[in-house]
Amino acid sequence: YKTKLDQNGMLDKPKVRIVYRGDLDKISKPQDIDPWNPHANFLSLKFYLAVCAGLDISTWQADLIQAYVNVPIKHARVFIQFPNYWKPYVPAELKKYIGVPLEVLKALYGWHLSGLCLYEAMAEFFEEYGLKKSVMMGLWYMRLPDGGLLLILHYSDDCLSGSSNPEAHLAFRTAFARRFQVKWIPDASWYLSAHINRDAQGNYTLDQYRYSRAIVQRYLPNATNDPTAAELRKYKDPLPREFEWSRSDDSATPAKVKALETEFGFRFPEVVGSLNYLSNTAIKMLFSIRRSSKYARQPGRKHFQGLLHMLHHLRCYPPAPLKFFKDVHTSPFAKMLRQAGLDKIDPTLVYIGDSAFMDLED
Repeated sequence: YKTKLDQNGMLDKPKVRIVYRGDLDKISKPQDIDPWNPHANFLSLKFYLAVCAGLDISTWQADLIQAYVNVPIKHARVFIQFPNYWKPYVPAELKKYIGVPLEVLKALYGWHLSGLCLYEAMAEFFEEYGLKKSVMMGLWYMRLPDGGLLLILHYSDDCLSGSSNPEAHLAFRTAFARRFQVKWIPDASWYLSAHINRDAQGNYTLDQYRYSRAIVQRYLPNATNDPTAAELRKYKDPLPREFEWSRSDDSATPAKVKALETEFGFRFPEVVGSLNYLSNTAIKMLFSIRRSSKYARQPGRKHFQGLLHMLHHLRCYPPAPLKFFKDVHTSPFAKMLRQAGLDKIDPTLVYIGDSAFMDLED
């Protein structure tokens, strides 16, 4: 039983799905087949949006309908049997299938290789169409005769697609719809739990605001939505400026960690995991999130206090959207280069890094 939400977090529709109990399957799991398959990650998404912005490409979204059953099952023969007590509740034409062994012909939700079957079918289609894999996870591309690009960002049954040539993109969408049951949505707005927006100038923004609010609601359920002026001052920085992470503050035993979890109301590794995904856009919190990750095994009181401060900082200061400029020369970074007298440097080819030479003992 699932509840599907729309891009605004409102109820779209309730869903009921019959799934294969892969967790109980001890027979049809080929041990020599790795079920892993490449999917888009946040780095791929950022790269995709940067290219779309730079080439003034509108991005569409493809949502496969009943994704896994679009493709035949491969790599093993799988059988199921519907329980007899279902018989009174199914249509008359389906009753003959209840209580008897049935071979599964299409990839089914829950079987551990269904995702691989879907990926292989989609990769085969992409390659036959003339697309090539890029070095970015889940990103496919094709150079067009006019010098333009056709782009696909692939994550299981959810794809983003765009092209500098509208006719070429229409041809691709049509061919894709002939092979898979798919719903094409113009002006994609939601991907990898992040909101995508394109403004009138062709710039793209990417934000995790809704995800950040969900983290706050989960781990600070009693906190108010409107922080006071005092809280805004107190939590202006991700951590207090005098705060230091140290192994000397670790808990001595797992029992003490458990007691701290009860006192603070959250499990340290869970919060760190949630914040790590948020770090894709929460640039200001990136250092503190990475540091907290090193203390998830045996966190002490000071570590819990630091994480609590980070949650309140997130409550008071949700991360701002990342912006991908159609014209990079209009970006704040290009302005900084000009102010520094480095206007001859192409701002599309600059990378900034930082090394913590004064890092802590671990």
